[in-house]
Amino acid sequence: MAPLLILAALLGLAAQTQAASGTSQGTLVLKTIPATPLIELGRDQQFLNFDVAIQNKSGTTMRLRRIDLEVFDADGSLISRRVLDENGFPSGMETLPERDAPAHGVLGLFNPFYGWPLRADIARMRYTLTFSAQGAPNQSASVSVAPQVYHDKTALMLPLKGRLFVLDGHDFYSHHRRQDIALPEAARAGVTANPVRYADDFVFVDAHGAMYRGDPREKKNWFGYGQPVYAPAGGTVAAVVDDVGEASWDGKHLHIPKLPADASPFGLGNYIIIDHGDGEFSALLHLIPHSIRVRKGEQVAQGMIVGLLGTSDAGDGTYAVEPHLHYCLMRGANVPASEGLPAYFESYTLLLGQQEIPVTNAPVDSGDFFRT
Repeated sequence: MAPLLILAALLGLAAQTQAASGTSQGTLVLKTIPATPLIELGRDQQFLNFDVAIQNKSGTTMRLRRIDLEVFDADGSLISRRVLDENGFPSGMETLPERDAPAHGVLGLFNPFYGWPLRADIARMRYTLTFSAQGAPNQSASVSVAPQVYHDKTALMLPLKGRLFVLDGHDFYSHHRRQDIALPEAARAGVTANPVRYADDFVFVDAHGAMYRGDPREKKNWFGYGQPVYAPAGGTVAAVVDDVGEASWDGKHLHIPKLPADASPFGLGNYIIIDHGDGEFSALLHLIPHSIRVRKGEQVAQGMIVGLLGTSDAGDGTYAVEPHLHYCLMRGANVPASEGLPAYFESYTLLLGQQEIPVTNAPVDSGDFFRT
């Protein structure tokens, strides 16, 4: 379940050049990433998927003790107040993977207050973080953000047809979301944004929710392997890689092929990136080798078959190969430099047990069963 293998290791890091909306109090500087957080309108809630980078200018490690949040509407009226502190056994602060801002270093924080009612008119959010250091009084620093609701400019269809499951999406616990944006390795890896901030990994399932029959290490046992992948909208093909091999199972061992020279260092496998115009680009990853039917510069129409679902560069020797389609909408074609965007799909049927619920112009996310 670890697509974007190298990307997950390197890209979880949006470089500090992408940060903005920062304030400084003494030795602490807070910046949000991306500069203007986006509000994703879900089926039942609105979501704020952004990060805070805390720069510690002091020569002493500082430990995060408390997070306070105030939320205001467009008229400046207080909507809500939230607190994350050390009360509890274990406390809510223990849900944070890292709490120590190293001396002369940076601590990354995933926004812990990510889900809000759809009716909430969120215009401004003010975060105050309180830190302690040995032998010194507590210090606090604040940052205010003005998030913007994002509406796609491109009418998107889902890029697969059939009964589907979101193996891993972009919720707070997904691997696409849980990328440490503050580590200094970002710049060294050439990563300046998180393109998978709103990504989804799709697999085909049967009526009982099974993803495969037989041994899951054999890719052809997966219901989705070899299924057509469709262009989610019209546009110009901005990038193509089609010669990355797939892992194979011989009954005893998983074999990982050598990557060709043109393979992405970020674990994309065989992929297509489509420029839809208006600053929106679709990325379709992990396709079967030599299955891609389009070339860079070609025009594609919505619903055109562009390749076949596979598992290229989507596995290693530590877990079973999982044929799936990784899809994400981005601001550009240069993957490590393009921030992700919320993707709203024109229509699908949400499957909740025996309930079938028609949905229009909405995202999907981790754990969703649906039909197109």
